[in-house]
Amino acid sequence: MLYRQTFKKEKDDELKKRRKEILDIKGDLSRTSAQDEFSKWAKLRRKLDKQVAEYEKECKSGSMDKAKFEVAVSWGLWAAMLFFQAVVMLAYRTTAMFYIPLEWSGPLHWILSFPFAPKGLSIQMLADPRNLNL
Repeated sequence: MLYRQTFKKEKDDELKKRRKEILDIKGDLSRTSAQDEFSKWAKLRRKLDKQVAEYEKECKSGSMDKAKFEVAVSWGLWAAMLFFQAVVMLAYRTTAMFYIPLEWSGPLHWILSFPFAPKGLSIQMLADPRNLNL
């Protein structure tokens, strides 16, 4: 919805106009007798088929544009989160997140404080959940 309001407002208006034309043609077609006015009915039917085909084509191209936009936004958010995580890790790399008594961790104390935290659990260990599977 945000995508259409931001980037494709005129295309959305054009689709609404085409949808209204299709409904008008359908109404004319339903009011026209196929037996009594066959030439008019056939002409309306061809016009309706053409309008519906063009409408579906435009809808399909719009959905492709929307999918490309969603992929770009999701990749952008992913990159922004990785950047933010890297900044936080660099800013607090020498600060322990919290201190663990030496008796609790025993020989694992050095691994939990890896690579920079002095005698505590470092942010690098918490940033990647795979590191805590000891």
